[in-house]
Amino acid sequence: MGNDVASRLLRQIRFDQVAEMEEQRRQVMAALAEALGGWYWETDPEMRYTFVSGEWERRNGLPASVVLGTNRPAMAERYASASMDWARHLCELRLGRASSVNVVADLPGNARQVLRVAVVPRFDANNEVVGYCGITVAATKPPT
Repeated sequence: MGNDVASRLLRQIRFDQVAEMEEQRRQVMAALAEALGGWYWETDPEMRYTFVSGEWERRNGLPASVVLGTNRPAMAERYASASMDWARHLCELRLGRASSVNVVADLPGNARQVLRVAVVPRFDANNEVVGYCGITVAATKPPT
């Protein structure tokens, strides 16, 4: 019985440590994205947004609630111009590869912006994709 309790406590401690490390990683990546003039985000394996940094709303004029739970490709279809580069980008991600792409995004107020998106898959201990994380920054000034 003592071993069961100790084993449960050890698992809980590990879970808490992993959760703390995840939060620290998010904070570091969000700070890096902000320093680059962009925002940090994460998705689940089906590419549904699970986290966006605080810069998301400021840079896009949309609340985080608009994007959280939304499928990333569907979001891009709604706000960005489709291209062969975008299709290549999605294929690379589905193959478990890091990828980057430039997209032209239609922002609120009829503004357009070229965005540079860099994404890496996150893997579990079995080398299965458990999600994706990325940084999005303005690549150029908005087209006129």
